[in-house]
Amino acid sequence: MSYKTKLKFLFLILICFIAYHGLMWFCITKQVFDRNDGMMIGDLGRLSYKINSYFPRKTAVTLPRTHYILNSDFQMRQVDVITIGDSFSNGGGGGLNPYY
Repeated sequence: MSYKTKLKFLFLILICFIAYHGLMWFCITKQVFDRNDGMMIGDLGRLSYKINSYFPRKTAVTLPRTHYILNSDFQMRQVDVITIGDSFSNGGGGGLNPYY
């Protein structure tokens, strides 16, 4: 194959790649990530891409946010939930009390 044929083939693949991802954005992904109504889609809904499984909800915080460091000065008391690491409790899913 000549370089012109290879170049045409490369451009065809590039155009198909861009068209596929544009179609995915405008048909599916935009409904999840580009919302202007103040509603959030949860973590599992964002992972699935199943439109019927989306349950949009407003983000609301009704609980006090507390932070305890477990060291020698920590007095033993009842703690409802312990999360280790900030990736588990960054609240990216939205909804009611996303940090808990």
